Amino acid sequence: MLKTYLRQYTQEPIAIVIGASHLDRVFDETRYKDLSGGLLEGLGKLLDANTKLYVYPHKTEMVCVTAKSFFPAPHMRHIYTHFKENSQICDIVGCEEAEVYTHSKQVHDLMVAKDPQWEKLVPAAVRDLIRTKKLFGFQ
Repeated sequence: MLKTYLRQYTQEPIAIVIGASHLDRVFDETRYKDLSGGLLEGLGKLLDANTKLYVYPHKTEMVCVTAKSFFPAPHMRHIYTHFKENSQICDIVGCEEAEVYTHSKQVHDLMVAKDPQWEKLVPAAVRDLIRTKKLFGFQ
């Protein structure tokens, strides 16, 4: 588990950042089937008083999902609300401050297709690093 790995190196507070589009995975019970306590055990191990999950908005042309606007399955709402109200799941910024989201797979697919549009979807420093280091098969 990520938190267990990080705890080997620090006892300071841990901030884990995820995109809002991944919140449904965090609250997907099937991902915790190997734990005897299921999702509740998994989230309890992940989110304690010294660990927070920070959520970056997933913004498209049509919708913006944040921790505040995310709605888990009805039987998960109380668990989700618990973590939100205890500031263990927090929004990083609101949608008005976020750019329209481009998924990394979209960028990768453009790179594989040798479509130069990928360069407009990443920061200049990232573009230059990819070119210089010839990452992702870039020639």
